[in-house]
This record gives sequence, C-alpha cells and structure tokens, in this order.
Amino acid sequence: MNKFKIKSKKNMYYSIFFTALLVIYFASSYKGLGFPKESELQYTTGVFNIKKSVKLTNHVKITSTIDNQKSIVFSCAYNPFRGGRASSCGDRDMLTPYVGKEVTIGWYKQKKYLGFDSKLPQLVTIDINNKEERSYAWTANSIKGSNKFLFFIILPLSPFIPFFLYWCYGKQDRNERIAKNQSNS
Repeated sequence: MNKFKIKSKKNMYYSIFFTALLVIYFASSYKGLGFPKESELQYTTGVFNIKKSVKLTNHVKITSTIDNQKSIVFSCAYNPFRGGRASSCGDRDMLTPYVGKEVTIGWYKQKKYLGFDSKLPQLVTIDINNKEERSYAWTANSIKGSNKFLFFIILPLSPFIPFFLYWCYGKQDRNERIAKNQSNS
C-alpha cells in the first residue's frame, strides 16, 4: 500500500492556508444566527426607499413620518459577519414598486457573535396597507435554502479541498519544471 508522502511543504502550507480561508468565508456566509421568533420582531413605519451601498447590493431605507423624518437603513444579511454590507434585500426591479409608499417593516437587531456585530438592523417583513408583501415565513425559508447549499455541498466537500489544492499546486510545479527543463535544453 502506498503511503501519502509530502513532496513540497510549501504546497502543503498553501493548501491548508487557502482551505482555511475558504472555510472562514463559507462560515461567515451562514445565515440566520440569532434569527428571532416572529413575536420578537420590532416594527417601524415610514416611507420606503432603496439605498444602494455597493455594487449589486440594495438595502432598504425607511424615512419615518412620525419620528421627525428620521431614516433607518435595513440590511438582509441575517448574520453578524461583514457588517451587513455584502447582502442585498432584492434586486432593484423587485423593490422599485414599494418606493415612495408608506410601509411597515418588521426587523430585528443582530446579536453579536464571536465578536462580530452587524450595525444594520435586519429586515424580515414588509407590509403595505396591511398586506404582507414579504412574510416572516418567506424570509425564514429563504435563509434555510441558502444554508442548505453550505450543509449539503460545501461541508461534505471541505475535507477534500486541501488534498485537491495540494494536487493542483504539485501539478503546477511539475509543469513549471518541465517548461524550465525544455527551455534549458
């Protein structure tokens, strides 16, 4: 039986390092940490607007008609990592019909987790004229759906990632050695 033998420590360290980065990235993509029960939501009523923070990211901005025109920006990250900046509450076409209308937003403040904190409140429900446009159940199912990808695809494959990367780095080194030898000949 052949024994696994490390041929290049550099490649092994690169593999472990990039695997750790991937695990951290996917762990920070996990949604729903501290997701509240429906009875624990807070509600704010105001005029709906879209706040574009970075490319392909739309947050919801509510300007209160009661509280001295105070504005609140809501995120849809549903996790404390990245401060809610990398999330989007939907594409512009989906959100545009609500712009300028008075809506009631159900939301919660994300709890700290491992020292990370999302500064933005998390949008859960949208009601217009007592009609539920985005429900608690829809948001909860959306979160579960995005987490299924992590659990059923990424997690089962993650033990193989360092070996795959190590193999790729080794193949790249072999190709570089062959090209160097051919150029010296």
